[in-house]
Amino acid sequence: MSLYTSSMNSSKSNRYRLRMWVDEDYNPGGDGGNLEFSLKINVYGKDGLSMEDRMMMGYDSSNPSDFHTDEYKSKITSIVTKGDTVIPEGVIESWDISEKQNGSVIAYAEDDGTGAGTYKVTIGGEGSIIANYDMSSYFSGFSNITSINLMYLDTSITTNMSRLFFQSSNLKEIMLDNLETSKVTNMSYMFTQNKYLFELNLSNFDTSNVTNFFDMFAKNTNMTEILVTRNTWTIPNSAIRDSGVTDFTYV
Repeated sequence: MSLYTSSMNSSKSNRYRLRMWVDEDYNPGGDGGNLEFSLKINVYGKDGLSMEDRMMMGYDSSNPSDFHTDEYKSKITSIVTKGDTVIPEGVIESWDISEKQNGSVIAYAEDDGTGAGTYKVTIGGEGSIIANYDMSSYFSGFSNITSINLMYLDTSITTNMSRLFFQSSNLKEIMLDNLETSKVTNMSYMFTQNKYLFELNLSNFDTSNVTNFFDMFAKNTNMTEILVTRNTWTIPNSAIRDSGVTDFTYV
């Protein structure tokens, strides 16, 4: 239930007063009866914040945290994104994964409902999630993950996507429709060892600034089709070296 919503700019502050009344059927004495209440107030928004202020942190392999720790990494079966920072009741664990630790990007883990002690992870940001400049290895090494939905991930300032999905060996589905790649320079090993990815739609990818494609699809022997757009797709043979990919379908 939302009691009140409003918007404000970064130069203003608002003060609100919350009043509560107790139904007489619940409190026949009408005197409050020493009742106690617990309130949870969520305040969130992106007004006045720059893209850097709303940016998610990258992945640090030397000091993994949040859902990248060993405790979670082998037990996550799916990752989804959403356009808000609301953390629902009953999550197993939640994290502030914003670069500036200001709550602008959150993540939380829930039971995935399979009964196998495995998890679904949700990543959220108000309106969208601003990806880090360096997204290298961010979704790599999740050995049991089968699907990733990046609908709300804004990669318009990202320059490094090296090893982005590297060695997530059971990955079968990736929603990449909204990924912006015009500033990316490194896509090396991006889909390496994703042996269950049979088809990729990369028709929205702009690779005009990419200088490193090395082994982009290596050891991806079951890949049968990659959809690309001719006028925004330039790629050398080094990208498909040691892979099952022999050609691209232009759309």
